[in-house]
Amino acid sequence: MILILKDGEMKKTEKNGDKMVSNHMPDTVSDFVWAISGLTRAIGEEFTTSTDEGRCVSWSDGEDGYFLTLVMDDNGRCHALVGDHCTDAQKTYVSIGYCYYHNITVELAWNVDEDDVEKETMQ
Repeated sequence: MILILKDGEMKKTEKNGDKMVSNHMPDTVSDFVWAISGLTRAIGEEFTTSTDEGRCVSWSDGEDGYFLTLVMDDNGRCHALVGDHCTDAQKTYVSIGYCYYHNITVELAWNVDEDDVEKETMQ
């Protein structure tokens, strides 16, 4: 049964003997939902794909891949995987900034040519 309270809040309850037991969305799931919502607003577009179990959502790079993937791990923590192939650099910066501000772990999945790195470090 779903109860709608005076303030508009909805609460799911289930009958347990003679008393009603309240169930609510776990904080970890709530954090994930808020992260999806916030990133969607910051980036300016909705995510384009998700896994069947809903623990992983991705935003398209507009071509053949995804520039951002948000994952909820087994412990309920959010992690972001940011790719280097987004054609809009501002979306990449906004995504990283949003995650940093909200304490979401960020992993940069950027392809780096090791020869170029060696040249830069030698100069």
